Amino acid sequence: MNNNQFTEVEIAEMTQFLNSKNRHVCCYKPNIVINKAKFAIPNFDHNEDKLPAFAVTCHHCGQTNLYSVDVFSKA
Repeated sequence: MNNNQFTEVEIAEMTQFLNSKNRHVCCYKPNIVINKAKFAIPNFDHNEDKLPAFAVTCHHCGQTNLYSVDVFSKA
């Protein structure tokens, strides 16, 4: 198993989180895709080096957003 990629179970949880939120769409024809690669958001708190994150990209307009992994695990 590659530790640099999310599992299918984790991606399913992210998809469920994204579908459960009423959010503004990025364009008139959104085609949102979750990136399987794991990302990190820099954290300036001395207790943690970085926050684990996942990225979503609209393949129609190119908008990309990063979300903390904590956001879907607490939903």
